[in-house]
Formats: sequence, structure tokens, C-alpha cells
Amino acid sequence: MRRAYILTWIALAVASPAQAHFALFHRPVQTRAFYVPIAVVVTPVPAPAVRVPCPEPRLGSLAPVVAPAPPAATPLPSPPSSGPLRPTPAPQPGPSPAVKEGAATSAKVATSFYEAVPTANATPPHAGSLFSVTFWNLSNAPLSLHVAGQMRTLNRGQRWTLELDREFAWRVEGRETQASRVPEGESGLTVLIRR
Repeated sequence: MRRAYILTWIALAVASPAQAHFALFHRPVQTRAFYVPIAVVVTPVPAPAVRVPCPEPRLGSLAPVVAPAPPAATPLPSPPSSGPLRPTPAPQPGPSPAVKEGAATSAKVATSFYEAVPTANATPPHAGSLFSVTFWNLSNAPLSLHVAGQMRTLNRGQRWTLELDREFAWRVEGRETQASRVPEGESGLTVLIRR
């Protein structure tokens, strides 16, 4: 950088007009000055990497220092309740109600190898209409299904949907015939065959 300043001063000194007459010969002198721009290129020089030696860590100093945890809030028991919100009537001893033979106590019927679940639908069925019945094969193997005179083989995970009467019979190949019924107020039934 200093070198560039020196070269600039030398160029200005050479190009500037000089009066050499020292007032002896006085005549007007015509001078011309030329200015030449000098290109100065600054190149940054990266600083050399300095390695500072680090002391060897001691094995004893590697263990983390753990501050003791602040004590947790101790749980307080809830206050005793004033009694049940809705009093429940005590069961009265007496004879159990009679259940008709073959009547289902629940809309969901579970047997050894299948499960029948009512299908929820926003529109209730019309009287005397057909109901949508879906059979799902959830077993590990394909099975042959006989429903309303039709036969179909269902692979694992497949379904078969039919429009049937409220009461219908169906059978899995190699098993007994099953009689099923769509519950009152429901629009269909889903039969899940698990084994």
C-alpha cells in the first residue's frame, strides 16, 4: 500500500509544470499536465491458522456436575365427597325376568367364529324393504360363503355386500348354517367372520 502512494507522488512530480527561468527570461510558457490513473489492486492475504495447544483433559473432570433437583410438590388427597351425584336405587331381590328362548339380549351378537353388528344409517328402512348385509372375511385364510343361494369365495380382508330380507340364512363352507336377523330400527347388518 505504501508503494502505491510513493508511485503516485512521483507521477505527480514529473507531470507538474516547473518554471526554470528564475525570472531571467520572462516569457509565458505553455504547459500541459497529464494525469495517469494508477490501478491499485488490494489482495487480501488470509491470516495463517494459529494452533493453540490445549491441555489434556483429566478423566476425573469429565463427570457432569448435577445439581440436586428442587423438591416436587407433595400430592394432597382430595377432599371427601358429599355422596353420589345421582342416587342409584338399590337392587331389589326377587325373581329374575324371564328371557325368551332364542331372543337376543343385545343388538351385537357374538359367537365362536363370527360377530354380527348392526349397521348405523341416517335413514331408517321402509317396512318390507330389503336390508344391506355386508360380510367381511377377517380370518387368516380365504373362505367360501353361501348366502341366499349364491356362493362366493372371499379372500382375507375382502367383503361382500348383499340386499337381503330382515331374516336370512348363511353358511361358511365346512360349518353349520347360521340364521341371522337385522334388528328392528336398523338399516343393515355387518357380519365379521374372524375364524
